Amino acid sequence: MKNKFILLVLAAGAFGCEEKGKSTSDASNDGAKPAFSAMSAGKAPSGSAAPATKVPKGDLQAKAAEPQLIKKGVHSNVPTVEEYKSQFTPANVIGAKELDCETRLVREWLRVSCRGTNAARGTAELVTVVKGDTMQHTFHVFSSGDVTSLVMRLEPGVDLKAIFRFSTGEHVFETRWAEGAEESEVKGFFDGGSVVLEAPPSGAAAAPAVAGEPPYGTSVPDRSNVPTEDEYQRQYREVTVTNSTLLQCETKKVREWLRVRCYGTNSARGAATAIRVLTGSDKPGVFAFMESNAATLIMPFVPDTKVLAEFTFSTGIRLFNSQWAAGALEPSRSGWF
Repeated sequence: MKNKFILLVLAAGAFGCEEKGKSTSDASNDGAKPAFSAMSAGKAPSGSAAPATKVPKGDLQAKAAEPQLIKKGVHSNVPTVEEYKSQFTPANVIGAKELDCETRLVREWLRVSCRGTNAARGTAELVTVVKGDTMQHTFHVFSSGDVTSLVMRLEPGVDLKAIFRFSTGEHVFETRWAEGAEESEVKGFFDGGSVVLEAPPSGAAAAPAVAGEPPYGTSVPDRSNVPTEDEYQRQYREVTVTNSTLLQCETKKVREWLRVRCYGTNSARGAATAIRVLTGSDKPGVFAFMESNAATLIMPFVPDTKVLAEFTFSTGIRLFNSQWAAGALEPSRSGWF
């Protein structure tokens, strides 16, 4: 009798366990929430691996296509194509207009896009960043067909250089923003368009207001006389000097004499305040001087020419370059900023 009682107790216990298991399974199938635990919260117990999060394949592909954020500071996401389309005001990038490249700034993100074919540079082919914070994902490049784009964060401390390759050659894009400096109206430049993008520090020594005297009509050894002001006035056609239009600088050539004259005030560079020759002043016939509110450079543009001049404006400094190698044909452009 005692043995039968023990068997009945064991049978009842087994039935209870089966019902308990069935109840747990049914509750799970009915959508009841499991008990809260470290695992259900996405936290692995100490010494074990965290559980993998299942993401649909489409979501994985979408996340992989999103550029990563910079680790430095707090930043916004890369703007969408629609955000750039809704930004109608171009960012001020020296030389972009001449190359027919679109420039847009959305929040801190600058995009420079060169599309299709342009007579000044041919067909867009490729863009490569050769200087920049490659480890922090501060920039992204895109090239497909005849479209090349650079998207980058414009922030203090940036110092980036990229090469845009076209079917007729390469053009260099640069932008710099010194730590502690205020943001410049000019966001970048092509082909050495500037060496200083922010205004000079207050109290800094300025270049001489006058460098040389107007040489109009004077004679120079082995050259024709320097053209008079009247001769330059009668010369209506200007020669090609990259970025001169945006900087509102007049570029005229009479005989062998090139005159680069930056006058008045322009939003891209402010007012002209001074000029000096850094390279080439030892050659006869290179003159730099101030005329009222105009900084003027007069020089013979002939083979074996290499002149570098510093134009000082109220917003910063621009370097003017002019080169013509000895024995070479006359270049298509007489210089560039």
